[in-house]
Amino acid sequence: MGRPMYCSVNGTGIPDPFGPGFAADIGRMLTNPWNNISTQFYGDAAHRAYGLDIIWQPIGYPAAVFPMNPSVEAGVGEISRQVTLHEQNGTNVPGDSLTIGGYSQGALVTDVFWRDLVLNPAGPHHNRLEDITVRGGIINFGDPMHCPGISNGNIVAGIPVAKTLDGVIPGGIAGPTCLTPEQTPDCLLSINLDGDLYGSAPVGPPAGTLVTDGGAPWVNEPLVGQIETRIYNFIESSSLVEGIMAVAEGVAQEFEYPLSNTIALCHAIFNGMTFALAGTNAPHWQYGPYVPALYGWLVNRVSTAVAA
Repeated sequence: MGRPMYCSVNGTGIPDPFGPGFAADIGRMLTNPWNNISTQFYGDAAHRAYGLDIIWQPIGYPAAVFPMNPSVEAGVGEISRQVTLHEQNGTNVPGDSLTIGGYSQGALVTDVFWRDLVLNPAGPHHNRLEDITVRGGIINFGDPMHCPGISNGNIVAGIPVAKTLDGVIPGGIAGPTCLTPEQTPDCLLSINLDGDLYGSAPVGPPAGTLVTDGGAPWVNEPLVGQIETRIYNFIESSSLVEGIMAVAEGVAQEFEYPLSNTIALCHAIFNGMTFALAGTNAPHWQYGPYVPALYGWLVNRVSTAVAA
């Protein structure tokens, strides 16, 4: 057997795998000399008490803004390459604990890796399914593919699940490509704050209903969520100039629709402007205080698996 492993993926604009990011902060807390520094702020490093030796494998990828989709695909490929490399070297093999974590675009990388390469029975890493679901996990911050209504990371961090927005249950801005409840096990800790445009967008069903009911993004995304997801899709697949032109054309078409559609459009624009004007003070950049709780969850999770 090898050692437990934690892979971290940074957010947009941080291609350096060792660069700043909430997912990488967990890795830094797991390794020397960072764990020595962290004990000064958070108390004794739990993994020392358990005698754990967890590999931190940071993932380098383009972390590009436009277009984002090829960047995400490159990140997924790099996680796959690193997992395979560690298996070949015997440092982390099937049967060992495996955890992946990402922030913002990095969360897209981990979600796609999980959904397409691990959870998928035909995926190349399906043999690592229980290494994640039983012995490890997934830790995402500001998750654009966050399943509406399910924020296990909020629960671990001791904060409420994001409030309803524009009368609907919030989820990831990816909308129809958000993870479903069936793709979101208890070990997938997605933490999303109120006002985070990427992780808490108005894409879910009406407040008071279940995410499996009509109105969920996979079957009938609310209009305000559709508009925000449309902008997200342009970022995923187009250049900035092309995206702006496409949005402008879409806005012109929207004004031919009933007043209710126009109001929904105004809601979406307001949500986006509020997020943009907040800059780095926006909720999307405010996950630092919750890193220790998720780090503690990971340590306890891995220690239980090692002791079994």
